[in-house]
Amino acid sequence: MAAVLLFSVIAVVMPTVPGEREPRATIEASERPNIVYIVTDDQEAAMLRHMPLVRRHLVREGVKFDRAFVNLPTCCPSRATVLRGQYAHNHDVKSNTRPTGGFKRFMRESHNRENLAVWMQREGYTTGLSGKFMNEYDQRFIPRGWDYWNAHVGSIQGFRLNHNGEITDHSGRVDTLDTVIGRRAVRFIDREAPKKKPFFLYVSTIAPHGPAHYDKKHRNMFKRTALPRPPSFDRSKFSGKKIREMTVFHRNRLRSVQTVDETVRNIVLKLKEHGELENTYIVFTSDNGYRMGQHGMNPGKGTFYEEDIRVPLIVRGPGVQKGVSKDELAINADLAPTFLDMTGSRTPSWVDGRSLVPVLEGAPETWRTALPIEQYREGMGDKRNYRAVRTDDDLIYVRHGSGKIRLYDMKDDPYQLEDIVGKRPEVEAELKDRLDELNNCKGRSCRTAEDRRQTAEVTN
Repeated sequence: MAAVLLFSVIAVVMPTVPGEREPRATIEASERPNIVYIVTDDQEAAMLRHMPLVRRHLVREGVKFDRAFVNLPTCCPSRATVLRGQYAHNHDVKSNTRPTGGFKRFMRESHNRENLAVWMQREGYTTGLSGKFMNEYDQRFIPRGWDYWNAHVGSIQGFRLNHNGEITDHSGRVDTLDTVIGRRAVRFIDREAPKKKPFFLYVSTIAPHGPAHYDKKHRNMFKRTALPRPPSFDRSKFSGKKIREMTVFHRNRLRSVQTVDETVRNIVLKLKEHGELENTYIVFTSDNGYRMGQHGMNPGKGTFYEEDIRVPLIVRGPGVQKGVSKDELAINADLAPTFLDMTGSRTPSWVDGRSLVPVLEGAPETWRTALPIEQYREGMGDKRNYRAVRTDDDLIYVRHGSGKIRLYDMKDDPYQLEDIVGKRPEVEAELKDRLDELNNCKGRSCRTAEDRRQTAEVTN
């Protein structure tokens, strides 16, 4: 049972439209839960096994989504999706850099006026950000909606922060900027928790993004950890030197997230110290996944393969089941409506995602059966662009900008080794129509398209 049912209920409103979710209860302001949102940068779901503190404090104490995805597996579009609750084809932040993406693109689209931080502030929350905000953010300007601002400035390799309007440089003072990001996140809780006013804290780490800075105290960890080589890892595509380089990078990435792991523990302990742990939702995820040589490709992200689109997603908090894994499809567009639902607030009708609260409560009567996945490169006509539909029966149907079609069945082929396009014509025809519908969906129509049941037989 979620927090909106545990707190003092003033009014109950039932949804009137299939696929829609109205706030079911208005919560007394003094009883509203805090929300701490922690997002890493370029973390594939499998990396969780190397984060023991996250597993101890979050996985064992909450719900883990085994099928959580991002709509566009690239940093800036993914972050825009979280803040707006929209898919990239609607919020129009389609890359990391200008002119189609980055911080200024987000601002140009007037998203600064209506986004998660603004909504939370309107609901009476004290809002704080510590860490990365958007790619190409390099100024003293503080966006609307934030009461506390500690944002990463400039190159991902740099050590500068905008701390409430003042640019501070931490190079030479710490091994990893995540040390400062985590420390200031904990200080925000220390400052706000005694006020007994609900707060929303957005903690966005640099790790494990390359160059994968790590604290020297972790340098002896993972010395013997091998580079994962699943069946999709084609050794013939890489030289011995390249494999050694990837192995070093893999180990450094694992070392880099140890600071994040410790930050999660410190946040939990600080909330407990102030008596706020049981009244706080903690949500942990990543902005996109990451591949390390799978499918014969260099380390990176952005493709439709599972390594790139699947991310960790864990939620603990008041009323949330403990130590439970969920199989329902979740996507990053769901986070904004989920946070609003946790507070008993209404979600704007144009938001594409849906609240995950029904899943956290138990098993919802109906749930989505498919998700849209998309990618845009230099322009709409780029052959590397694609649109895809990922279904709950583990099919992914991909249409590239060149017109090329791919189809993978991950029940029979979990590593996406065999493209079976042409072998299941009825399934392909239905997925083509589904993709066309999801390509153009907005708000309510996205939820309608996602909930549609597939009629064609999946098996041969």
